[in-house]
Amino acid sequence: MTEHSGVEAPEEPGIAHPVGDEVAEPGHALRTIVVRTGNADGARHRLVPVDSLRRLRHPERVRDAEGRVIRMTGSLQSIMERKGAEDALRRSQQFLQDMADNTTAVIYVKEASGRYIFVNRRFEQIFGLRADHIIGFTDHQIFPRHFADAFRTNDVEVLERNSTVEYEETAPHVDGPHIYISIKFPLRDQAGIPYALCGISTDISERKQAENLLRSHEQQLRLALSSTQIGLWNWDLETDCMFWSPQVDEFLGMPSVPGHKTHRGLLAFVHPDDRDDMAQASRQVLEPSRATITFQHRVKRSDGLILSCIWTGHLIRDHAGRAIHVLGSVRAIPALHGGTAQEDTTCAH
Repeated sequence: MTEHSGVEAPEEPGIAHPVGDEVAEPGHALRTIVVRTGNADGARHRLVPVDSLRRLRHPERVRDAEGRVIRMTGSLQSIMERKGAEDALRRSQQFLQDMADNTTAVIYVKEASGRYIFVNRRFEQIFGLRADHIIGFTDHQIFPRHFADAFRTNDVEVLERNSTVEYEETAPHVDGPHIYISIKFPLRDQAGIPYALCGISTDISERKQAENLLRSHEQQLRLALSSTQIGLWNWDLETDCMFWSPQVDEFLGMPSVPGHKTHRGLLAFVHPDDRDDMAQASRQVLEPSRATITFQHRVKRSDGLILSCIWTGHLIRDHAGRAIHVLGSVRAIPALHGGTAQEDTTCAH
């Protein structure tokens, strides 16, 4: 605070602004003060509003010959800088609170001891608690123990590592546990020592459920493909490259070799009596209105087993309507010895 000494500037009476001891006669009030700063050799004077002064110390009235107070002397303490800093801090705090309260993420700050010192509105809404039932409490006083233990373990790690860490955490909700991605980082003092931590947690339960469902479907598909004699294939019509799953290699009685194959190479595995029909059926891809193709053939494996392979595929076309790719599945059924591919199709149905 800056110390001032000064005198009253005569002015019209106005609304009283009491500062410390009473310094005006009844019916008069100080509105401004002429303050003198500096020492006696370099004194400066300026007019200062009374409400910017905290207290007039050691006031002394100066009276005229008739006993009327004509000026006051004393020591003044200015609070203008402090008030400005307090207002700026208050605006900053309100700005941060407004930001935190208008996000779907859960935001919170905890002391190094684990006690909450800040939570946003989303935190209150999700866990059904008011801020005064959270601030000053620890996770163990708010959540079931196994949840609180996990939260505290992660918090301690952040403080010990003194760095930002991302966790996947589980928190209790009314409808059951929810999964969160939590970004936690330390708040440091001027010496760089953590005194608290801030956390921003986002509910990813729906995304995790979708991932788990997709993973389950993929597992079911793999199981189905391995247990029901179904393979997958695709055919790049521009390069004639074909790719298929290992099940198709097994159908054809060939070793599983990584990389692409060709349609011409596939014909080498087709039963000689079916090659012409197979080649003709493959030309279905050239028909401009066709959306799917189906062709089948017999194959005689080295173990003597004859299978009938049925290929079905969906044509993918470019913007000009030209077929460029085929995606589909292959299934194999035991073929009748000596039967044609068409006869085996009847048996398959």
